[in-house]
Amino acid sequence: MLKKKILIKKTVYCILFLYIGMTVVSWASGRKERVKVPHERISLTLYSWKPGDAYLIEQLARSYRQTGSNVEIIFQSVPENEYDTSVLVRLESGTAPDLIYARPYEQGRQLFNSGFLKSCTDIPGVMACFTDSNLRPWQVPDGNVFAVPLAAVSHGVYYNKTLFEKEHLAIPETWEGFLALCEQLQQKGFTPLANSASEDSLILERFFLPLLSCFTGGRAGREQYEKGEKALNDSRCVSAYQAMADVSEFCAPVSVSYHDGQNLFKSGQAAMIAGTSAEIEMYQDVAFDWGIFALPAPSGLQTVVCVQPETAIAINTASKYVDAACAFLAWLCSREGALVAAEYMPAGYFPTGNYPFSSSDQHINEFLQLSACRETDVRFIWPAMMDAYTVMQEAVIAVMKGAQTAQQAADTVCDAVNIKGAAR
Repeated sequence: MLKKKILIKKTVYCILFLYIGMTVVSWASGRKERVKVPHERISLTLYSWKPGDAYLIEQLARSYRQTGSNVEIIFQSVPENEYDTSVLVRLESGTAPDLIYARPYEQGRQLFNSGFLKSCTDIPGVMACFTDSNLRPWQVPDGNVFAVPLAAVSHGVYYNKTLFEKEHLAIPETWEGFLALCEQLQQKGFTPLANSASEDSLILERFFLPLLSCFTGGRAGREQYEKGEKALNDSRCVSAYQAMADVSEFCAPVSVSYHDGQNLFKSGQAAMIAGTSAEIEMYQDVAFDWGIFALPAPSGLQTVVCVQPETAIAINTASKYVDAACAFLAWLCSREGALVAAEYMPAGYFPTGNYPFSSSDQHINEFLQLSACRETDVRFIWPAMMDAYTVMQEAVIAVMKGAQTAQQAADTVCDAVNIKGAAR
């Protein structure tokens, strides 16, 4: 960051988009004016909890400079478990970077409502580059967008394709078919699933929440639970907990952590593991061919693929270079910027913009295909029911261990979650 103040000249600097030719505007004043960008090189610091994104940001910065920009992006990261506290302290003390990775939903909204994040709504390309569903995690109720979406992860079931072909096993189309497949594998002497009911198995995020969307009707159904129009212990929720009880006999022993489960799958000892696309690189060196399929819905319901928003870039309202930050994000929303982001995204993270994207990696394309022809939604509790996280995880583990019935688990969660007007 330069110590001396940058002299703002009166020269007009226009950025033309490849597909819409819109002029970047000045948003700080609240009215549309041409952005005045300094001729001297300036640095924007970007703060993140994802050190693996350093190369992505480096490539974005390089490509952006090739457009004639005088802005460089400096990437900084801290461990994820320290990030939220660190960024809040720095925002409150006025020492936060120009750009920050924002959390979706309530955490990001709180920072925006506190005046720390600048509205991105009027940045050219933001409203055109993303669908309503991809913008929603980064919006407040009045429609203001507080961050520009960057990446998401998808959920699915990794399976040993070599084993499936050898044993003449088919990809299941329904939950009932999935259980039948697990039984076949078990009878043949294989561990069907590397997932387990251990406390550190991530069973809630990796398995139950994606499956719950299939039982409760995707986004439309989720929103009914959020509004209290349906109860979290209705028949569909109870059926989802029962599904976890039913599948538990095909899972790895309760002593197996999620990391241990990944190794079970890698070694070929387990035939499948439910996980996220972010884990693709972990399985690139295994000794067998593998693929991905979607956790299927029960017969008569639509399979819903969980695509979870991960990261978006927000602007610190206290930055000295708000105009430059807006111009960079406008470029990121252009076709050119979006395709650069897609090209250099870490393996298993997917851009959320409207521009078509494909990969030379067959496994990445398999994940993309999961959601190409199916309804997608986010993790069931993320948008409005995060207070259910711990109690729901405990309930899932309890039914898998046989310590609670499906009805008891659903009742426990329903009683613990505070939803206005809940239909209980």
